[in-house]
Amino acid sequence: TINNLQNGEEATLTIVARVIQACSFNNTAIRTGGSQYDYNPSNDVKNVTLNVAEAAYVEVNKTATPTNPNYHDRVTYTITATNKGPDDATGVNINYSLPSGITLLGSSATRGSYSNGVWNIGNLANGETVTLTITALINATGTITDNSLTVTQNQYVWNHTLPGPVNWNIPQSADIQVTQTVSNSTPTVDTNVNFSVNVKNNGPNNASGVTVT
Repeated sequence: TINNLQNGEEATLTIVARVIQACSFNNTAIRTGGSQYDYNPSNDVKNVTLNVAEAAYVEVNKTATPTNPNYHDRVTYTITATNKGPDDATGVNINYSLPSGITLLGSSATRGSYSNGVWNIGNLANGETVTLTITALINATGTITDNSLTVTQNQYVWNHTLPGPVNWNIPQSADIQVTQTVSNSTPTVDTNVNFSVNVKNNGPNNASGVTVT
């Protein structure tokens, strides 16, 4: 209710509303009261049309085990994608490449496939969850910094929260190879034999405190 409105005066009502689903609708404002004769009724009504696009938030979680791997250990990444709605999602891709220092061994997914750093999920219904498992090999030492993960889809994304990185701090490692040869494997009594022991560091790091007994 506005009540009195002086000649030339304007009044504004602001209504704040939240969109909760995809739809198209008209909102109508109409003058329904007034004591004076309205000589121009054509401007007593105003319609506005809203076309709300479909929206979906694909929530992604990423974990990796074991939590403290060593050089040449196998690690498993588990990535889950859940559609939090409110609508079904189509054309869903999870873009995630393994970081430098990690070698892909294999993968399996409950929906779609993983290739060249892209998990192609396709359609994901509201409330549905799918999982990608990646098996990989640690092939570097020191700090391994994770790559970022992104999500692409056809629907409007109303929440842009993404999982944090899984960074590794791999301890120094060295493969000490010991070989031994003997000059004569079938010696006779009172003869000398020579044993040759060879020690080689196959890396990947320098070795210290090495002893052979």
